[in-house]
Amino acid sequence: MSLFKQKVTSYLGVDLGTGSIKIVELENLAGRARLVTYGMAEIETNVSRDEPKESQERIADILKSLITRSHASTRAVVAALSNFSVFTSLISLPKLGQKELADAIAWEAKKFVPMPIEKVVLDWKVINNEEDGQKTGDKPAGEPESSAPRARWPLE
Repeated sequence: MSLFKQKVTSYLGVDLGTGSIKIVELENLAGRARLVTYGMAEIETNVSRDEPKESQERIADILKSLITRSHASTRAVVAALSNFSVFTSLISLPKLGQKELADAIAWEAKKFVPMPIEKVVLDWKVINNEEDGQKTGDKPAGEPESSAPRARWPLE
């Protein structure tokens, strides 16, 4: 076994909510998820909306404390953000090339995103391609993987 290529067997889930921060460590045991440990810290509802540096330091301190108290051991992390930080929407578009798709998504996003489109990070994934009979997750050979129609904006 290589020192730098260890197989990941467990993941730490982190949920940064507006009222709490939760962590859960799950491991793969014969193809089934097994709970290793968990933790939760209730926080005031505006902690994610504080000044960015202060907020980051406060959240980092809370996470360090939760990880220490729960004895979480994995370094592989999956995180979730609160709903006011992430916006997801399905957009129906005709089949387009990558450049045209990016332009069309930016244009369509202006209809849904409640702030200037220049201040958001747009990311998308083609989830259904009915013309080619493809289902969710399929992609045509040779086409680069794109990511789900969603827009994220900075916490303000």
